Amino acid sequence: MTNEEGDDEAIREWVALEARFPLEAFKPIACALGKSAVPRSLEALQGWLLPYFDLFPSGTNKEPSRAERKKSLEELRDAATTLLTFAGVRGFRWGLPWALIMATADGQFEATVQQLADEADAQIRHLSGLGRTGRPAKNAAFRELTPELVHIYEHIAEKKAGKPYWLPDSRAYGGEFHRFAVAVWRCLCNQLPEVRNALPKTEEALAQELQAHWPKEDTATG
Repeated sequence: MTNEEGDDEAIREWVALEARFPLEAFKPIACALGKSAVPRSLEALQGWLLPYFDLFPSGTNKEPSRAERKKSLEELRDAATTLLTFAGVRGFRWGLPWALIMATADGQFEATVQQLADEADAQIRHLSGLGRTGRPAKNAAFRELTPELVHIYEHIAEKKAGKPYWLPDSRAYGGEFHRFAVAVWRCLCNQLPEVRNALPKTEEALAQELQAHWPKEDTATG
């Protein structure tokens, strides 16, 4: 596939994703934030959230199988190993452009390629040790979304996000950020029902997932 074909495919997938999330789908999220549901407000929410909704595999963006991931990693590892072999050949830099010679002269080139090969090999071993389906941990995609939700909430609400907390009298979780997260969770469930297995099953499970994987201050986005 050429770069142009790849760009066209990416555009088609993005247009398909936008079609799954029209502006009306963001109204409950705007309400959870205490914002008006005027088109401008909904467009802002769509612009913030849609790139992260692309984390979830859908009918237009299927997650590669374990075999496909392993094959890609093996090709990457083998290419890096071959490059390291050539790097060890005496005089291999002769004939290269001067900028490339300078970039590979301090030993960082070999170290970086070696690290790439090692990381690929580690991922291959990890995939080989998974179960039959080789699927990632349940809720893994939502865990990637969690720090982004915190950042988006703090940007739009202009206040610090707080962890969901248990309300004994109501026997439910509460909190302003939790209301926002629940609205986003429902939006995903409604607009991408095929990804529900990658999401927490209930509002309570959602709150517990957020508590368990709350971003640390030094790793939060923003």
